[in-house]
Amino acid sequence: GSVKSNIGHAESASGIAGLTKVLLQMRYGQLVPSLHAEVLNPHIDFEATPFVVQRELSAWQRPLLPGTDEGKGVPRRAGISSFGAGGSNAHVILEEYMQRQQDSLERETDQIPSQPALIVLSARTAEQLHEQVQRLLNWLEQQEWSKQAVGQPQEQSKARSLLDNLAYTLQVGREAMEERLAVLVASLQELEEKLHSYVSSSAHEGGDWYRGQVKRNDPMRAFAADEDGQKTIAAWISKGKYEKLLEWWVRGLTVDWEDLHREHRPRRISLPTYPFARQRYWISTPKVESAESLTRPAPPQGTHKGCRDTGTDTPREPFRTIVGASLVGALGEETLPRRISLPPRPSLMETTLLIPGWKEAEIPSPGPSEGPLLASVATRGLVPVVFLCELASIHASRIQAQMASGERCRSLHSQRARRKERFQDIVVQLTQEIQSLLRSRLPGKQVEAMGMGLASPPSAAVPLLVQVVVASREEPSFLEALVRVLRTAQLEFPKLQGQLIEVEGEPEEGDLLIWLRQNQSRPHEQHIRYRDGKRWVREWQECLHIPAPVSPPWKESGCYLISGGAGGLGRLFVQEISRHVEAATIILLGRSVLSAEQRAQLEPAAKLGIHIDYQQVDVNDKPAVHGLIEKVLQQYGHLNGIIHAAGVLRDSLLVNKTPEDILAVLAPKIAGVEHLDEASREIPLVMRQPTRTWMPLRMLARQRC
Repeated sequence: GSVKSNIGHAESASGIAGLTKVLLQMRYGQLVPSLHAEVLNPHIDFEATPFVVQRELSAWQRPLLPGTDEGKGVPRRAGISSFGAGGSNAHVILEEYMQRQQDSLERETDQIPSQPALIVLSARTAEQLHEQVQRLLNWLEQQEWSKQAVGQPQEQSKARSLLDNLAYTLQVGREAMEERLAVLVASLQELEEKLHSYVSSSAHEGGDWYRGQVKRNDPMRAFAADEDGQKTIAAWISKGKYEKLLEWWVRGLTVDWEDLHREHRPRRISLPTYPFARQRYWISTPKVESAESLTRPAPPQGTHKGCRDTGTDTPREPFRTIVGASLVGALGEETLPRRISLPPRPSLMETTLLIPGWKEAEIPSPGPSEGPLLASVATRGLVPVVFLCELASIHASRIQAQMASGERCRSLHSQRARRKERFQDIVVQLTQEIQSLLRSRLPGKQVEAMGMGLASPPSAAVPLLVQVVVASREEPSFLEALVRVLRTAQLEFPKLQGQLIEVEGEPEEGDLLIWLRQNQSRPHEQHIRYRDGKRWVREWQECLHIPAPVSPPWKESGCYLISGGAGGLGRLFVQEISRHVEAATIILLGRSVLSAEQRAQLEPAAKLGIHIDYQQVDVNDKPAVHGLIEKVLQQYGHLNGIIHAAGVLRDSLLVNKTPEDILAVLAPKIAGVEHLDEASREIPLVMRQPTRTWMPLRMLARQRC
């Protein structure tokens, strides 16, 4: 039955609502009715089908297979369908979990292990940790185990099995957070007594337990990732030094708890969930005056180029809408629209424009000059990996020698003469290096599941800091766009942080080592530039002088060329032009033959006086592009504008990208731009607009723009 009759149409949450309904029915073994279904559809002969509309609450009996004994059934199963208005169709089959017979048999008394149980609890704050302990204590008091009969072998076996399952669930089924508590117990009764002592104690230090607080990016994580650290942890486990294990776990040590259960693996059980803080955060909506009364304050003196850095802005008065502007350039500058809410300003609503720009930033202290390059990073728990792009005078092996064990430095370079080809080579190499990093630090199945979007990186994974160093030379370089590869990798793998560091010319090795160490202490700064002896950081800045709206660039009887014109963007531009002019010529470029459906979609514009000329030309073919431009000038006599909207779709996560995928996506965004620009260089165009060159690397990785 549908859950829609019970709760209404949940739109995008309808699928999870149906899933929740089935899980609840499995849990309680009952089938709930579909409401308002007393009268069935007379046009459906349900008697002739195996389907039944559930119209009353009834028991969900497990089906019996032919030949099975009485009472032995198969698991309950259910299918869930979710249909979207956009055409999506998802179906999932659920099967209830039935405890296997060998799991249900309690272990014999002589098989009860002598090793104690390691109980670990954690939370974001000390208050939530206290509530976590109280919830577990309440849960223990409700369990069906008899303290009086615990000395009996059967009851002792049940109690021990419950304790093992409880400990295992807390170890592998919970995220380890900042505030931590651990206890070492041999029985449920001892666990209950220690938890009671902890809850009733005013000072949580010094009791018969282990208590600690972990700072974010604690260096203990790096210790667990080190080979020697892993051997130390394994030795503690093999020798039964569980006190050491818990003592260092509450301080931030990452432990692979599965190592404790190699011979006998308990099962996960249902335990109390996390005690989230019940706090509400509502912002009162201010009263807004009429548009006639809205005025904009004059910009402060000393503002550079009409922009003000939001990071050093004076305290603002209440509510603003922030939108981001795009800076479109030949090298693909960052431009992501942003809309954020700031506190309300009384009786005034204003729009603020944000644009990306460079801000001079202080140079962080590099710390002691002695020791490995990683010394300043170890305190943050980050493992640095450095890539040198097109820096021929600096040997990666010499930088590697300055780094700690386990870290590395590599050179990325290309022998090709043309910069677009060198850039493509560098993108392929950097992507492959990131893929190699992920695969070397995660199990193969985990990487495969991440690539399918079915899993997230494990919390125990060691954080990485990928620093890509590029040289800023007089010749424009595409390498600045590599920051998009790093940001895409961070979206897919949050444990990875990336930095693009631009340096002038060919720096000295000593200077580069200092710059790397400086930026390792500020991994949140993703794009850094060293120029004229100063350090600059790219960030969003507030533009105080919002430009006045410009009139549409389309001319009556104008001639415009749109690459990728058969796609959705091309059709949108055709519609936009037809709304502003009565007559125009539009040449659409595409790699494939125009289909009948695509022709039908362009017909409305043709009926409005727009002449559409479709040309099958690949923008990656330089001679073909030059020949097309000459043909357009000969046939129509002029060309007023070019819109480059061509693109190739290779939709997959970065971890799954192949070199062929990368080159196929980059080709129209790099070679295509150059070919169109070279072919039209002598034409006085009113507009020459590459629509997506501002983020070719983001499109490469996600294909969502």
